[in-house]
Amino acid sequence: MRWHWLYGDFVRAFRACRGEHDWVGAYTRLYLEPHLDTLTQMHFVPKGYPNIEAALARLRQLGRQRYRTMVEALERRPDVAELLPSTVTGLMAMLHAPLPEIPIHVIVGLDCTNIYSVARNGETATVLCLEAVDANRDGLRLLLAHEAHHWAREAVWGPHILTATVGERLATEGLAIAFSRRARPGLAAWEYCFVPEATYRWVQAHQAEWYALVEPRLSDDTLMDALFARAPHTLPLPGMPARTGYVYGCLAAEAALRGRRGHFGVSLPWRDVLTMCQH
Repeated sequence: MRWHWLYGDFVRAFRACRGEHDWVGAYTRLYLEPHLDTLTQMHFVPKGYPNIEAALARLRQLGRQRYRTMVEALERRPDVAELLPSTVTGLMAMLHAPLPEIPIHVIVGLDCTNIYSVARNGETATVLCLEAVDANRDGLRLLLAHEAHHWAREAVWGPHILTATVGERLATEGLAIAFSRRARPGLAAWEYCFVPEATYRWVQAHQAEWYALVEPRLSDDTLMDALFARAPHTLPLPGMPARTGYVYGCLAAEAALRGRRGHFGVSLPWRDVLTMCQH
């Protein structure tokens, strides 16, 4: 794995800033300009900020204080560059999977996501946004556990498990959630799905009609936006919240893994995962 530690320049910008009036200027000089191409291609554009002006408008809206807790956590624990690689190594060992040969960019983003993959220069890279969990150690372990399961499953099923079909995406996200629950126990069920409690409860209460809608489309990608996007273009059921695919995938994965101690479903076909939830 190839680690790229962009976040240090953000911390320097935060500390060099003389106040809110200087915030955007310090950010631009010390963090944005040294990493302009990387931040643009791997964070701003993929997350819906089409130009630098839009990204800076979001930064101005958030304000410097939004990042204070994170910066203070990083200064209390300056060993992040050791902690994260060792955490990933341990998680991949739990999964009996090799470390992937991919770049990982550790950044401070615009408080709009947590960890994700993006194509760049002919390969898939991972982006980890420290502000998503304010650089909290347990929070980082949770994010990395979810992504580690994706890496392990990609080694078995190929690189398109999150984009090929809704069925594969449901199983892949659900199994990653189930693994993160075991790797970092103690949270509420919906926190592992990265959704509000109300979303989790809605899926529990509407499983039958939800699956009746989705089942004919499992082998294509037409419902991908409706089930997984943070701001979907349309929601096909009355009262349906966003990101229900994560919750249903979680419920299906937990059913598929029940009674399989130490089995994390890396090699389970997606149809086997979803079938178990229907029994």
